[in-house]
Amino acid sequence: MMYFKLYVAPSGVASRYIALETIGSLRVEIDSPKTEYEYIMHKKCTVDYTGLFVFKNRYYFFSNSGFEKSRGNNYIMVTDSLFNPIFEGWKCNFRTHQFLSVAENTYNVNNRVFTHHYLQPYIYEITDSNCKLHATLSFEGFAFPALPGSSSDQEQSQYMDELDNSSEKIAAYGIFESNDIRFIQLFVGKRPYFAIHNKMTNMSAIFDAKNYVNSMGLDAGPLPVGATGEEIVCMITASQKINRENIRDPAFAEIVGNMKEDDNPVLCFFKWK
Repeated sequence: MMYFKLYVAPSGVASRYIALETIGSLRVEIDSPKTEYEYIMHKKCTVDYTGLFVFKNRYYFFSNSGFEKSRGNNYIMVTDSLFNPIFEGWKCNFRTHQFLSVAENTYNVNNRVFTHHYLQPYIYEITDSNCKLHATLSFEGFAFPALPGSSSDQEQSQYMDELDNSSEKIAAYGIFESNDIRFIQLFVGKRPYFAIHNKMTNMSAIFDAKNYVNSMGLDAGPLPVGATGEEIVCMITASQKINRENIRDPAFAEIVGNMKEDDNPVLCFFKWK
């Protein structure tokens, strides 16, 4: 049976859902939740909320299981807004149908587009004509898993099962990048960690969840939602139950200490030194 993935497009894109075969061929565009449900029920299909990035009339598709076109199996496929193929790249040496992530695999910084695989330390830059290594993530005391590159699908699936139960697995589930900083959400085994990498000094700091909260001085660990050229953008919601007495900044304590359940989230713009 052909494997399908249903990509959820960002808001503002004409069709909300885009279904692809594993070979990367467009099958159908879907703009109705009812049709989406029917499609999932009648096809071998999963839904990916983070694998499609739209930027400047280009659609950047990412698949952890690769797109099997004539140039070989690749993680990345770039099309125009009418889904005409433009480029495919980053050879897929390890296949998994999992696509766990808290942010898009692909993002832009200063009009340059980058992508990453959550089980690999590499960040690639994508253009209309190539895909080249941009950076390699490294954290003292932690290492990404050594992925088998030439195993069968069954062996790779077995490896993923073992990896999911490992207390040592490191995975990058979200990367947010400004001009100077990379903010990376990690899991080590099943424990959440947060890493801050200074691109100018090539120095990194990594925190477990408790130390991350303490380091922010906000009685909460604000979750990143994006980046500008200068700052990492994080969000605090009323559901985080912040104790204003534990916030170091009095003005900020006044804002978040009075949040009600139906209030809009508070956006925080951070720089690290």
